Amino acid sequence: MGGSGTITNVQSLIDGQTKFDGSAAFGPSHITETALVRKIDYRIVPTLFLAYLLQFLDKVAVNYANVMGLQKDLHMQGQDFSWTATAFFIGYVVAEWPQGILLQNFPVPKVLGYNILLWGIILCCSATCRDTASIIAVRTLLGMCEAIIAPTLIVFTSRWYIKAEAPLRYGIWYCGLGAGQIVGGLISFVAQHSSSTFADWRVMFICIGIVNVLVALLILFTLPDGPEEAQFLDQNEKRLIMERLGRDKSDTKPEEFGLRLFREVLLDPQTWLLVLLTLCITIPSGVITTFSAVLIHSFGYDSKQSALLNMPSGVVSIFATILSTWAILKRIPRWLSIIGLLLPALVGAALLSFEGLRRPAGSLAGIYLVNFIVAPLAIIYNWVGTNYEGHAQKVTAGAVVSVAFGIANIIGPQTYQTKDAPRYLPAKITLLGVTTFAIAITVALRVLYAHRNHDREQGWAITLHWALPLLREMLPQELLDHIERCRVNSQVAEDDAGSFKLINLKDCSEIHSTPSGERWRVNRGKLRLALLEGLDDNILWNQHVDNVEHHEDHVKVHCSDGGTLTADVVIGADGSRSAIRRFLCPEKHAVTPLPYRMLGVGTKLTKEEVAPLRSIDQLLFQGCEPGTGNFLYCSLLEPPTEETSSCAVQFNISWPKSSNNEEVFSDNASRLVALKLRANGFAPCLRSAIEGIAEGTPVSEIILADCQISHWNSSGRVTLIGDAAHPMVMYRGEAGNLGIWDVYKLSKEIKRVKAGESRLPDAIRDFERMMLEPATITILESRRACEDAHNWPVDQNSPLVTERKMPQQYA
Repeated sequence: MGGSGTITNVQSLIDGQTKFDGSAAFGPSHITETALVRKIDYRIVPTLFLAYLLQFLDKVAVNYANVMGLQKDLHMQGQDFSWTATAFFIGYVVAEWPQGILLQNFPVPKVLGYNILLWGIILCCSATCRDTASIIAVRTLLGMCEAIIAPTLIVFTSRWYIKAEAPLRYGIWYCGLGAGQIVGGLISFVAQHSSSTFADWRVMFICIGIVNVLVALLILFTLPDGPEEAQFLDQNEKRLIMERLGRDKSDTKPEEFGLRLFREVLLDPQTWLLVLLTLCITIPSGVITTFSAVLIHSFGYDSKQSALLNMPSGVVSIFATILSTWAILKRIPRWLSIIGLLLPALVGAALLSFEGLRRPAGSLAGIYLVNFIVAPLAIIYNWVGTNYEGHAQKVTAGAVVSVAFGIANIIGPQTYQTKDAPRYLPAKITLLGVTTFAIAITVALRVLYAHRNHDREQGWAITLHWALPLLREMLPQELLDHIERCRVNSQVAEDDAGSFKLINLKDCSEIHSTPSGERWRVNRGKLRLALLEGLDDNILWNQHVDNVEHHEDHVKVHCSDGGTLTADVVIGADGSRSAIRRFLCPEKHAVTPLPYRMLGVGTKLTKEEVAPLRSIDQLLFQGCEPGTGNFLYCSLLEPPTEETSSCAVQFNISWPKSSNNEEVFSDNASRLVALKLRANGFAPCLRSAIEGIAEGTPVSEIILADCQISHWNSSGRVTLIGDAAHPMVMYRGEAGNLGIWDVYKLSKEIKRVKAGESRLPDAIRDFERMMLEPATITILESRRACEDAHNWPVDQNSPLVTERKMPQQYA
C-alpha cells in the first residue's frame, strides 16, 4: 500500500512532543494523492494520447491514400505500394537504436517534440511526391522519426506514475491508435470532397502534417521533462510525486547506457519471447493498417465508402484497448488477457481466409475482428515497463520490442503480393498462422514468469523460533500441518538440531554456536500461500491509500484508484515503508538507513559445490571476514533430489559504507560484480561458490534500515503491526517472530471485544501500549547485532549471538 493524504476527526496525535488537535493534514502536501494524480492526468495524458494518435494516423494515411488514387498518380506497378508501406518500417528499425541513445541523453519532451515536428514537415512533403522513388524516400524518413514514439511514451509514463497507476495511462494513450483510424477515415472522406486542384490524397497529407507541427510545438513548449521541472506543480506537490515514485521503486535517475546493459537485455529469455510475440501480433496489425481500405474496396465499395467503412476498425481497436486495460486493472493475469484478445482476432483471420469475396459481409466482419490484435501490444508495453529494472533497461527493452514491431511491419505488407489479387489468400493464411503462434508464445511467457516468481520465492526463507508456541495456539492443526510442510529441506527439518552458527569467513572456523531450541526454517513464498489459502479471493492487491477517514463507529479508506473500503478498524501490515505509518506518524514515519550496504542473490549449486557449505550447517550460517568486516549470511534451501542435481542457496553479503559517495550500482551486472568482489578473502569453498554465480543471475540491493518507534493515537481505529510498526534489520532474525507476537496479542484483544469485555478503540489502545515499548528494545538489539556483525572480534554478549528465545519484555 502507498500514498499520502488527510486523516480527519483525529482527537489527538502524540509523537514525542508533537501534538495535533482537530483535523490534521498529513504528508508533504495538503493536496490528496487522488487530486494530484488527476492534475497530472489533465496536463500530461492528453498530450501523450495526441502523440500516439498522430503517429498512427501518419501510418494509416497511406492506407487511405491507396484508394484515393496514390498508385495511379505515382505510376506504381507490381509490389511498389507494398514497398512504400515497408519503407516506413525499414526507417523505423534503422533509427530505433540511435533514437534510443537520444532518448537516454536528452530531455524526453524535446526528443519527442522535435521528432514530431520533423515528421509533420516530412508528411507535408509527401504531398509533393511525383513517383514511387520519392514517396519511398519520404516514407523511410517518416519511419526514422516515428521510431521514437513507443520507448518515449513508456519511459515518460513511468516518470510520473507509480506501477499501479501506469496501466490505465498506457491504455489511455494507446487508445490513440484506434482514434487515429477513425480520424484518418474522416479526413480521407472529407479530403475526397475537396475542390482543390491538388489530388485528394495530397490534401490529406498536408492537413495531417500541419496538425503534427502544431502538436509538436505544444509538446516543446508545455510538456515538462519530469515532476521537478513541472511549472504547474508547487514544491510540495513535486516532493510528494518524488516520494511516491521512491516508495514505488520507480526509476527517477538515468543509468549508464552501454553495450553491457544491451547485452544483459538480449540475454534475458523474456526479451526474445516478447520479440516473438510482438512479431506475431504486429504482422496482422501491419497488414490491416496498410491494406484494410484496399480489401474493403475489393468487396465492391467505392473509395469514399471504403474510408467510412474502415472507421469501425478504430472503434474495435479502442474497445479492445479498453478491455485490455480493464483486465490489467482488475488484475486478470496479463497472459490470460492477451489470449482473450487474440481469440476474436483468430476468428477474424479465419473469416478473412475462408469467407472470400462471395460473402463480403463475413470478410468485413473479419477485418473488424482482426483489430482486436492491436490491444495486446499495450500489455507488452506494460510488461516492458514493469518487468525490466531501471530507466536504461526499460529504454533498451522498449527499443528492442520496437525493432520487432518495425520488422513485423516490414514483413506484413510483403505478404500481400499483387499476383495473389484479388483474394490474397496466402496473406490471409499467414494472419491465421501467426495469430495462432502468438497464443502459444503467450503461454510460454506465462510459464517463464511463473518460474521466475517461483525462483524468487525459493530464494528467501524465514526462521520461526520463539514465536512457534504462539502460532500453535492461534492456528488450527490442519493449517499448522500445512505450514510445517513449507519447511526448507524436509530431509533434515524433522531432526533439526542445528544452531545459529557464526564462523570466521577466512577459514570457516566456528566462532560461536547458539543453540536454537525448536525452530522451523520455512520457505517464505510457500508460507504466504499456505496462510492465504481460502482467503485470496477476498484480498484486494496493490491498493494505494490516499486518505483515511475516521468516524465514530467505522473507518473509511480511500484508494488512489477511486475505490473505498469501510471497516471497523484499519491494521497497517504493509511493511517497512508503510503508508499507514506515514498517516499516523507524519513526522517520524520514514525509515533510517544504517551505514551498511547489502546485496542478496539466489543461485543453484551442484551437490559437490554445496557439500562444504552443508558441512558447516544444513540450513543456515553466518560469518564475518576479519580483514574487511564483510558479513555473509548463507541460507541453504531445497537440497538436490533424484530429479534435480542442484541445490538452491541464498547469499546475502553486507559491508560497512566507506563514505556517503559509494558506488551506485547502475544495473544487475554491476551488482553481481560487486557481490563477487566482496567475497575476496573468504575461504576457498565460499569464494568459489560466490564467484561461480552465473552472469545474468538477478542480484538485489537490500536497504538496511530501521525506524524510531513513534507513539500515536488514532481514536483506536487505525493501528500498525509487524514491520509497519517496528521495522528492523535482519541480523537477529526476529522480525517474523515479533510480527507473530503482534498478531497474537491483537487477536487476544479482539476476542475481548467479541466477548463484550472491551470496546474496540480501547482494545486497540491496550494492544499498542503492550507492543510499542518492548519493540523499541528489540529494534535497538537488532541494530546492535548489525553493527557487531561487521566488527572483529565479535562480542560474546552481542545480540548477534545470544540465544533466540522470547525476549523478557514479551514474556
